[in-house]
Amino acid sequence: MRGKTDRGNESAVRKAAIRLAGECGASRADILDALGLPMDKGLASICKDQRCGGYGFSASCPPHVMNPDAFEKEIPRFHSALAFQFSVHTDILFGDQRHEVLRVVHETASAIRKNALESGAARAMAIAAGPCKQIFCGAYNQCEKVHGNGRCRHPDEACPSMSGLGISFREISRRLGWDDDQKDGNGKSLSAMSGIVLLG
Repeated sequence: MRGKTDRGNESAVRKAAIRLAGECGASRADILDALGLPMDKGLASICKDQRCGGYGFSASCPPHVMNPDAFEKEIPRFHSALAFQFSVHTDILFGDQRHEVLRVVHETASAIRKNALESGAARAMAIAAGPCKQIFCGAYNQCEKVHGNGRCRHPDEACPSMSGLGISFREISRRLGWDDDQKDGNGKSLSAMSGIVLLG
């Protein structure tokens, strides 16, 4: 069932989410209808086929995270989706700073989710790019939730993997008119680290 937040409060929650994304440093943030959230269920299979470092080791990643079919059934419970991006130099994606940036993405999504709930949203769900094991628990041998005592070390920050749920952020960016080919003031290439918060 779709969230029962009244329309006036829905608007206030959406505006607050966009504002908080900007305050957290996101370079872009916008709202789309949750029911139009573009899916690409094959993304979860890529996680396995390419043996991403989070596959099988992170609670937020396949095969432990909710599968795309199950997630798709949850979408009608929400009225809106806040999409946001952090623009970073592309070379960071291949360096040691990658997980530092992804941590900020997870923390931003979680902060927006918390604020939405406190602002009257009936429900909210934070989703972000990147495997939580490497981002938050790289210093540990294993994810405690998956292979340990069943309790996440960072339950208030770690978010489910966007790819693991089958969300196509590339299509979201296209619909919002966000250009993939970004440059900084010196012409240096920028890439996007992304997150989503579903609002109900």
